[in-house]
Amino acid sequence: MNILIVGPSWVGDMVMAQSLFMALKSQHPNANIDVLAPAWSRPIIEAMPEVRAAIDMPVGHGALQLGVRRAVADSLKPVAYDRMEQCLDKIEDQFNNNSASQNSDVNGKPCQLAIKSYVIKKIVNCII
Repeated sequence: MNILIVGPSWVGDMVMAQSLFMALKSQHPNANIDVLAPAWSRPIIEAMPEVRAAIDMPVGHGALQLGVRRAVADSLKPVAYDRMEQCLDKIEDQFNNNSASQNSDVNGKPCQLAIKSYVIKKIVNCII
């Protein structure tokens, strides 16, 4: 099974994404996991034994560049990925506020770690 993960654009999120890669590898030991992410994250991704390949995403965070995105997508077709998932950059938008009540700060805002753990679990459940 070939799995493509579109990685996050932030250092901390990329580091935390390793728990997703570990869970995937645990559930699918023979899976090939590739991560499409900004070039700056290549050293981080290459240090993760669960990941087969780091693929540079030439489009910067927030840039549209549809032509470049299309070219990247076309370059990935020969691999024939069985699954593709995206690590969410706007994690707060994806978080279920009902789950946040026990994991909130003094202002009632969901704690970042709780949000990221929830989203990673949600992504893993979608893949598995």
